[in-house]
Amino acid sequence: MPLPSRWRAPLRARGPRTAATIAVPLTLLTLFASPGTARADTAPTADVPLTVSADVLPTVQVDGVVWDQVIVGNTAYVTGEFSSARPAGAAPGKNETPRANILAFDLTTGVLKSSWKPSLNAQGLAIAASGDGRRIVVAGDFTAVNGTVRSRIAELDADTGALVTSFSPSFNARVRAVAVSGGTVYVGGIFTTVSGKSRTRLAALSVTSGAVLDWAPTANAEVLTMTAPAGTDKLVVGGRFSTLNEASAVGMGAVDRRSGATLSWKANATIRNSGTGAAITSLSSDDSQVYGTGYVYRGNGNLEGHFAASSATGKITWINDCKGDSYDAVPLSGVLYVASHAHDCGMIQGNPEVTPRTHQRATATTTEAAADGRVNTYVPLGYPGFKGWRASELLHWLPTLAAGSYTGQNQAAWTVTGNDRYLLLGGEFPKINGVAQQGLARLAVTSVAPNQARPQGYSDLGLSVRQAGRGRVRATFTTAWDRDNRHLTYELLRGDRYSTAVVVASTSTDSAWWDRPRQSLTDTDAPSGSTASYRLRVKDPFGNNIVSPTVTVRVR
Repeated sequence: MPLPSRWRAPLRARGPRTAATIAVPLTLLTLFASPGTARADTAPTADVPLTVSADVLPTVQVDGVVWDQVIVGNTAYVTGEFSSARPAGAAPGKNETPRANILAFDLTTGVLKSSWKPSLNAQGLAIAASGDGRRIVVAGDFTAVNGTVRSRIAELDADTGALVTSFSPSFNARVRAVAVSGGTVYVGGIFTTVSGKSRTRLAALSVTSGAVLDWAPTANAEVLTMTAPAGTDKLVVGGRFSTLNEASAVGMGAVDRRSGATLSWKANATIRNSGTGAAITSLSSDDSQVYGTGYVYRGNGNLEGHFAASSATGKITWINDCKGDSYDAVPLSGVLYVASHAHDCGMIQGNPEVTPRTHQRATATTTEAAADGRVNTYVPLGYPGFKGWRASELLHWLPTLAAGSYTGQNQAAWTVTGNDRYLLLGGEFPKINGVAQQGLARLAVTSVAPNQARPQGYSDLGLSVRQAGRGRVRATFTTAWDRDNRHLTYELLRGDRYSTAVVVASTSTDSAWWDRPRQSLTDTDAPSGSTASYRLRVKDPFGNNIVSPTVTVRVR
C-alpha cells in the first residue's frame, strides 16, 4: 500500500533460512527427538542460505521511533526520535531512562549502555561509524548535541559519548544519509550550503577535522541514501532526484568518490523512482552487489519492492516486485533482510494479495537470483511492474510485526541492520510475534537463538475424525504454519491421555500463513467396538509443537 507524502523513512548509508508410521509411545518419541540436529526450513537445500531465527530476544525499548542503527563490535548505536528507553518487558512509562534521540545497547544482552548517553535536541536520521570504530557519526535535523551547537551532523566518541570537538561542520538544512569511506564522510540530504560553502545536496568532509572537501557533485532533489561498494571507487546515491551533476539519473546514480564525476549506473534505466511521491529509500552493498529498496505513492515511480545490481556496472541482477513500499535492506551471509509493508509478493511465489489485506512487514530473500530461474510472473492491476525479470528466492522467515502509531503512518520497521550473529530491526512497532517490544528488536542465528518459536495456527487446525471402514479412522485437518520453518511434521495421536498417547500416523509438508491446505491421516489399526480419542500434534524441526484439542469417534 502506498504511503502518504509525509513519509519520513530513515535513509541510510551502508557498506560493505507423506509417510505413515507405526504406533510409537509418546515418551519414546520425546526421548529420541534431536532438536540439535534440526535445520531451519529456510535452508531446505545446500543452495539456499540459513536465515536468523524468528525468536525475538530481550532488547531495550524506546518510546518513539528508530530511524537508523549501526553496529561496532559488541555495541549497537541507535538514533531516531525518542525521549526515553526502558528494559525489555517493561510497559510504557515503567523503568524509563532518559535518552534524547540517541542511545547504545549491548549486542549480546540487549541491555542499554548506561554510561553512553549523549543527547540530540531533534531527531537523528542516519548513523555510521568511522573505519576504526572509534567515532560515531550521527546526522539529522538537530542543531545541538550535548548542549553544544552542532548543525545537523556531529561525531561522538564511541566509548564515552563525548562530542568530538574537532568535528564541527555546519549544514543549512537536513542531512539524511551518511557513508564513511577511509578518511572521508560522504553526506546527502536537502542542504545547499556546508560551513558557508555551496554544496547542492551532496558533500564530503574530513573524518578527523570536519573540513569541507572539494568533492561537490550535485543533485536536483533530496538525497536519501548512499553506499560505497567495496572494491570500487564509486559512491552510489539514491533518493527523490532526477539528475546528478545536471545529467539524467532518475532516483539513483553513481559518482566517483575522488572527483565527484558522474559514473555509469545501468539500474536507473529500468528502475525510475523520483519526485515527492516516489524514491529510492535505501542502498546497501556487499562484496559484489548493491541492494536497493523503493516506494511509490504517486508521480514518477515504478518500484515498491527491492533489487540487486552489480557493484561494478549497475546492471540489474534481479528485481523482486513485491507490492507494498520497502524502506531498508541489509545483506548478511547470503540473505537480504528487508523492512517493508509487503502485501503482495505473489509474482515471485511469496505472500499474495489477500482479503483483508495482510502485510508481511519483514522478509528475507537470497542475495543471488533464485537458482530455479524464477521470474516476476505478473503485474498487479493498477501498478507498474517488472514481469519477466529475474527474481531472488523469498525465504521462509515470517516474523509478525505490529504497526505502530508514533509517526501516524501505520508502519512497523523502518530500518534493518546486523552482523554474522544478530539481526536488528528498528522502527515504531509496539509488538513482535505478539509480544510487547517497542521500537527495537534483536534476532539471532540459530546457533545463538533459543529456537523456541512454536508453530502457529492452533485455533484453525480444525481436526475432525470419522469412521473410514472396519478398524480404520480418517482424520482431516488444516495445516499450521511456522515463522521460521516451512517444513512441519503432523502426528495423529490416539489415546485418552496425552502422556500415554501413541502416534498412529504422521506426515510432513510445507506451509506458510497464506498457504495452509487441508491434509488427512488414517489410523489403520483403530480399536474396533470402542470410542477412540485423537489429537493432532504439529512439530517444527527443533521439536517445538502445538497439540490440538481432543476429538472422539466410535470405531466399528
